[in-house]
Amino acid sequence: ARTVGVEKILLSVYPHNTAAIALYRKFGFVEEGRLQRHSRKAHGDEDEILMATWLGEEGG
Repeated sequence: ARTVGVEKILLSVYPHNTAAIALYRKFGFVEEGRLQRHSRKAHGDEDEILMATWLGEEGG
């Protein structure tokens, strides 16, 4: 990714997906924000957590 100029990776994850959140944190991702009621689901709207890491920094 760095060879084509990518400096930061951003992802979104549902708050209930705690296993994925733990894995992302292990690889240096930190929470940067939340999108309130961002995804429409059959059971209602869901928030999404935005996580990011800078490439070249510890963990990234």
